[in-house]
Amino acid sequence: MRKQKTTEGCGRGPPSLEENPMEQRKFLAMVGPLAQADMQKSGILASLTVAQAILESGWGTSELATKANALFGIKADARWSGRAYSKDTKECYDGVTYATITALFRAYDSWAESVAGHSAFLLANKRYAAVVGERDYKAACKAIKAAGYATDPGYPQKLIGLIEKYGLTVYDGKAEQEDKTSMNISITKKTSTHNTTAAYRWDKRAVSLILERRAGNTSSQPASKPSQSNTGNAGNTASQPAKPVHTHTWITQPATGHYITKTIKEAYDEPIYVTGYIFPDGYTCLTPDEAVDHSVDSGLGYRTGQVQNGTKHHNAETQQVWVQDSAAYQYCSGCGARR
Repeated sequence: MRKQKTTEGCGRGPPSLEENPMEQRKFLAMVGPLAQADMQKSGILASLTVAQAILESGWGTSELATKANALFGIKADARWSGRAYSKDTKECYDGVTYATITALFRAYDSWAESVAGHSAFLLANKRYAAVVGERDYKAACKAIKAAGYATDPGYPQKLIGLIEKYGLTVYDGKAEQEDKTSMNISITKKTSTHNTTAAYRWDKRAVSLILERRAGNTSSQPASKPSQSNTGNAGNTASQPAKPVHTHTWITQPATGHYITKTIKEAYDEPIYVTGYIFPDGYTCLTPDEAVDHSVDSGLGYRTGQVQNGTKHHNAETQQVWVQDSAAYQYCSGCGARR
């Protein structure tokens, strides 16, 4: 039997929200900043992350997104120790035919955790090395499909189409398509009295943005460019620009839990008694004829009393009890902070 290739998202093309731009804007307002903040830590293009979230979750309306907070359809294999959600999904293993299978998917407590889990998954798997640090969104979309994330042959084009249609590169900031193999960039700065060259190192995970100020350019230095002091020229120093103030947008994540069946009273059999005849040797009967026969046979007298005449079965009494799995909390839709 042919061995199936292990994949993550299957590029199912979930339901579109073309007719509901308001819901699209709400989805982007929540997931876009999460992907943008995550890009600063992981080096994974925010536009790719948002496009995958749209495609895999149907703008946050899929079963996985609503019931398991899972935006990316990552399978819960042996490497996963967290909660899992089981559902049917379609896979394409030969590039032509789709087959429906039942699979376990990773589940999360919030969309913020899902975004963080997505980048952690890519960083932990060497086969996605070409995705991490890639600055060209088209190359990143093709690289993630080539690494085996999805089985859909059209997966890269679907992602590229979403990025271009909805302008998702805005979440990449001022990222430029630089040569990934070049880790050092020399920038020449000229002033009226100084001509010095400073070496800047590009850390692809921090996604540092370096803007070159060319000789003869008299325009003012952009505020977003990091300032550095020139230790080779006394008095030629530049202060670090102030970091923008981040205002938290708190979203409440309700408590999660499940019901269990608690037994209030165990099942039991209740004896049923009627009036009958009791002999000294322990024999009991219900009819006069039986009493006379045994009295003659045994020579014993008898008396009337309560004699068991069968049993009545009572089923167990149960009650549904709510058990909390995780407490309610709030998280910031912009930076993922919790409180």
